[in-house]
Amino acid sequence: MAAVRAAAPRYAQVARFFAGFCLLANGLYLAGGSIEGVGDAGDLVRYGAARWQRWLFGVPVSALGLWLWHGLSRRFMADVRLERQIAIALALSIAALAALGILLAP
Repeated sequence: MAAVRAAAPRYAQVARFFAGFCLLANGLYLAGGSIEGVGDAGDLVRYGAARWQRWLFGVPVSALGLWLWHGLSRRFMADVRLERQIAIALALSIAALAALGILLAP
């Protein structure tokens, strides 16, 4: 988000939306998964992490994601139109991250 803000301030709100989404999704995934011990939260249990540790990370990260989203809709809709370039850049970014994840997977 900071890199986009520095390089292309016009698209900072899009980056803020995406960063908020990632923080919220991952925080809820980790904190919520600790209830049933599924997914990565289940792996953390198997490696000895306590439930409170997963909640200690997941809850504040989720709150930070909501904080980034707070009041964003008014500015987002006023300042940024979803142009073709933004959509293409986001699609390429997601594809690159997915490819990186596949390449680095054990």
